[in-house]
Amino acid sequence: MTDDPRHAVVDRIVEGVAVLLVDPDEQEHHLPADQLPPGAGEGAWLLVTGEASDLRVVGHDSAGEAERRAQQEERLARLRRTRRGGRFS
Repeated sequence: MTDDPRHAVVDRIVEGVAVLLVDPDEQEHHLPADQLPPGAGEGAWLLVTGEASDLRVVGHDSAGEAERRAQQEERLARLRRTRRGGRFS
């Protein structure tokens, strides 16, 4: 069992079950959606401990969310700078 917190993202919620992708290999884990922290939905980054059947959410990963949001904004800015003017420009 792993007690060190790992990063996980809520990939989707289907019929009351949250599908989490857990680092480092983005392995898929299922967790009842009512075990997510308040306000956590699809795209939320969390800290989790445990393994497969004993996975526990220990909190939001707000630093991880901020870092990934900054990475996305940088990618978008880079795409905008390199746009060459196609038929959709």
